[in-house]
Amino acid sequence: MVRQLAAYRDTEPISSVKQPMHRSFPLSETGHPEGALQVAEALARRDDTAWVSLAGGGAEVVFSLHPRAQHTREDLLAQRLQRSAPVLDVSASMILHRFVGASPVDSRGRRLADPAATPVTPGDTRIEDADRPLLDLLARDGRTSYAMLARSTGLSPGRVMRRIEALQASGLLYFDLDIAPAALGTRLAALLWLTVTPAQLEPVAQAIAEHENTTYAAAITGPFNLIATLSFGNTNDLYRHMTTELAALTGIHTAEISPVLRQLKPAGALMNSDRLAQPTPTRRRRH
Repeated sequence: MVRQLAAYRDTEPISSVKQPMHRSFPLSETGHPEGALQVAEALARRDDTAWVSLAGGGAEVVFSLHPRAQHTREDLLAQRLQRSAPVLDVSASMILHRFVGASPVDSRGRRLADPAATPVTPGDTRIEDADRPLLDLLARDGRTSYAMLARSTGLSPGRVMRRIEALQASGLLYFDLDIAPAALGTRLAALLWLTVTPAQLEPVAQAIAEHENTTYAAAITGPFNLIATLSFGNTNDLYRHMTTELAALTGIHTAEISPVLRQLKPAGALMNSDRLAQPTPTRRRRH
């Protein structure tokens, strides 16, 4: 099964510093176990995908699609995946709303701003053709310095800095931080698919988002209306979470847990086992 999660707004920023997407979709795909890895690897190599994982019994591929154009989405969903021999079924959902904890912090314990509390309006800023080389370089490695970006694109460092700051301020560009599971000590990751009474969706989603084991939570379309990604030290921790914190929430009708067997791509970097693969070296532009 291929489950695709997607957020689909014309001005929504892109994950992993890619270019603005129309919408992002959480997708899941079911197929033969022997072919699922092949499909997942192909999806991970695409520039418009993120959070590509093998889940379930190894026959389910879950990923997020950030298409740059409608025809790109239709080509992948209606043509390529449907015609792929290992794929038996494709399920697509749209991300309606993301939930964050009351006091989100980064890996160093520094407090982060709540994006829901401080919405960004793009204003008159638009992605221009001249921005594409910059965004492509940043999508390859978000740590690329202004000096390297300037040398690679032929622009001045000052112009590069001003343009990136303008795109960030407009909300059209932001940076995701990929952290290798090996650095966090995470041994078990799982996807939680929930069906929640509409009247209780907001409080249930917020409660789940604020739990220390939750790394992501969002309201979605489809047979399930809430998805969350969880991380634990072992299966006992997951069991206790399901039978205590989750069981105490009112309004949950159904719950499905899919253990993540392997993550091939988080927000933007490819994975090499439980570590991040090195990005492709940036090449200087030829004049």
